[in-house]
Amino acid sequence: MEIKPGSIWYPTAIMSVEYIDEKGRRKRTSVRPNDDGILVDLSHYIVDKVENGVVFFHYEFDVGGNKINSYTLEAPVQVFLDSNESKRDRDIKFMQGLQESVPAPGKKRAAVIIGRFNPPTKGHYELINEVKKFIKNNPNLKLEAMPVVVVIGNDKKRKDADDLLKNPLTVHDRVVFMQSSGHANGVKFITATNAFEALGKCRSEGLEPIAIAAGTDRIDDYIRILDQYFKDANDKPIKHEKIHLARDEGAIETKKAAKADNIDDQLSSIRGGEEVTTDIVSGSLARRAAELGYFDEFAKITGLDHNKKLATLLYNKVKKVLDLANQQNADKGEE
Repeated sequence: MEIKPGSIWYPTAIMSVEYIDEKGRRKRTSVRPNDDGILVDLSHYIVDKVENGVVFFHYEFDVGGNKINSYTLEAPVQVFLDSNESKRDRDIKFMQGLQESVPAPGKKRAAVIIGRFNPPTKGHYELINEVKKFIKNNPNLKLEAMPVVVVIGNDKKRKDADDLLKNPLTVHDRVVFMQSSGHANGVKFITATNAFEALGKCRSEGLEPIAIAAGTDRIDDYIRILDQYFKDANDKPIKHEKIHLARDEGAIETKKAAKADNIDDQLSSIRGGEEVTTDIVSGSLARRAAELGYFDEFAKITGLDHNKKLATLLYNKVKKVLDLANQQNADKGEE
């Protein structure tokens, strides 16, 4: 296959690459397929040029319509080919796989919340309450009173430091802590590795995903998946509903440096006495609080300031993994 500027390629395996950082230092790292972990088919590579047997390309992913690009990456042509497939080939396989994997429609209509919850926060629990209110206030939709909470995660990916920094808790941990919090009563938990699998699992359990709760950076993608692949028994469209949830920009994936600065500013405000409101709460904020050793702030962000024993268990588990991941990165830097 010909690799040329502008070609779109999808990663199918981990690839070792080189890049030049903002200080002009040449570094080596690895890139992997579907790094987002929430949605399928989000990330891809765009070829910039091919020169002297080396492919120069960048990694692009789309969050809420925002295009986020990596550094310019470099890999030998054969390494690039061995780790990627073209958009056309990927799309053919992808579409075939999706069409074959969708279960039959569920008989009970459900409202579904999809997220990583890593760790669960005060904002997540408020989201559950909002969905319960939506169900109650929209009797015409005939939704089950018990909303479905889907916890997204792939514990097999939690191997290197970067994965652990984003996902300190296993899928099982997240479900257990949410069930123990007292804030997630009257919900049904389902676990899945991505959103498409999550929606399919709802159907497998007899639940038709009708209303979806998500932030503005995700909800259109979820509805697109439902409208395209989740139709009735006669292959007719099903009307799906959005449960819109406002999200602070700091909770949306942005450039890492700007995001880190924003999070640290928010933590400083909380330590200064500012109220922890759900519009600023995010998993990233909770992880950063644990990383810095801010237990009281962590307890407030995770909605567990009323239960110090559970907050301590969650804090210690998250901090232990983050400390380990940061040590692994430090060790790499010394090599």
